[in-house]
Amino acid sequence: MLPTSKSSGSDDELLRSTVKLCKSASSGPTCSICKSGAGSCLLIQCQNTSCSRSFHTFCLSPLMQDSRGTLECPLCKIDQASLAKGTEVYALKKVQTLVGCRRVILQESDFQYQMLVKWQSLSHHHDCWVPLDWLRVFEPQRARTYISKNTLPKEAYSEDQRKPEWLEVDRAIACRRKFGYDGLCDVLASFDNNEDFEGHEFLVKWKGLDYCDATWESYFTEGVPSAVSMLVQRHKNTVRSPMNIDVMVPENVLYNYQVQGLQWILDNFKSRRSVILADEMGLGKTVQVVCFLNRIIKGSLTTSPALVIVPKSILLQWEKEFDRWAHDLSIVVYQGDKDSRKCIQAHELYSSKGRLCLML
Repeated sequence: MLPTSKSSGSDDELLRSTVKLCKSASSGPTCSICKSGAGSCLLIQCQNTSCSRSFHTFCLSPLMQDSRGTLECPLCKIDQASLAKGTEVYALKKVQTLVGCRRVILQESDFQYQMLVKWQSLSHHHDCWVPLDWLRVFEPQRARTYISKNTLPKEAYSEDQRKPEWLEVDRAIACRRKFGYDGLCDVLASFDNNEDFEGHEFLVKWKGLDYCDATWESYFTEGVPSAVSMLVQRHKNTVRSPMNIDVMVPENVLYNYQVQGLQWILDNFKSRRSVILADEMGLGKTVQVVCFLNRIIKGSLTTSPALVIVPKSILLQWEKEFDRWAHDLSIVVYQGDKDSRKCIQAHELYSSKGRLCLML
């Protein structure tokens, strides 16, 4: 029996009817990972003729198929000796948050509510639509809280609360080997030895999300290869000898008064005199400061990283200006909760050789 609902009553009535449906589904096939028959409409069976196991599509990550496109049971791929020892092939994934809701029509008058689930330690690329009745079994409080804050649709409807940038790679901040190695690997050593990055996983920070939401991703993930190249370049820059180069002021893009302001800041910097740039709003003080920092860092006028303290409300504006005017500097936005700051301290401040890895 599919866990569906035909009533159009209150959300509380829906939850009560969902629990009854969950209990009735327990007599049918169950998932070999979560050991539940709830959400039976998303159960698939191993196509090995000697295997009778079933799995929820959302419990498998990813689906395993052989070269012929036949679904392979993950337990069938493990030798019996490992199974006898109790080897955990697929652990039950933990729900981190719910980021969407939809009502799916199953038959003429039957429908089902499904929630878009973000799993712990996995990026939004791995989000899955999960039946509400399954969540009522494994995450009852989370499901109840979500429904109390969001009105369940009465017609066929789908809502995705994720932002597009959450699926875009911001930067790679660390790497590790996939198999046979416990711990981080040396980025430069792996690069110099021409190791295959396909055998590595990379800790990825996602746009619009804090460092605490960084996840380990395959090299094949969209956007990761270019982020890895930038990661290697940042570590390479820390071992290069300082060069006294003449960084030209971009007079073709700065206004004349901005060039004068930039030169004034530089003159005072060389004289070790503290100054305040007090132009009126809208005249490009941020641009002048960014160009100043770009000049002294790339011109080797300082060997120390710079600290820029700004209100959180304009933090994104500063980040965009650095990306536009000084995109080749190593910039780290130090913000977020305790876990995010801990992640930054562990992976962003120093290179694999123990040298400072950031300029700002």
